[in-house]
Amino acid sequence: MLEEATALEHPVDVVVQVATALQATSRTRHATELEGSQSDPNMPARTSRCGRLTPPPELLLLYVGLGIVYVFLLVFLGVKTIRNGHWILFVIGFAIPLLWIIGGILPPKGMSRVDEAYARRDQAG
Repeated sequence: MLEEATALEHPVDVVVQVATALQATSRTRHATELEGSQSDPNMPARTSRCGRLTPPPELLLLYVGLGIVYVFLLVFLGVKTIRNGHWILFVIGFAIPLLWIIGGILPPKGMSRVDEAYARRDQAG
């Protein structure tokens, strides 16, 4: 038992060997992800034709979905800005879309015809 203990390597040497083996494994795994695995034909390559990494399909779906929501909200808030009577905010909003959000949240500009009629009726009677 004592002879086996002296035959063992120093613990630091064992840690260095394990770390070296892990680095070699991760390099091999990274290379197969970039080039596509030769041993497994079902594993798709993670690069495009020009050599760039391609994003996973889930991430692409997220970007497209958020883009659709963004465009919908801009159109909705732009129309609401016009209906509220904030024409200047609408026109400048093409360059700064944040103004469409502000114009959509602000109350309508001036009194409507119905509000004016009620105000005249209240003053008269």
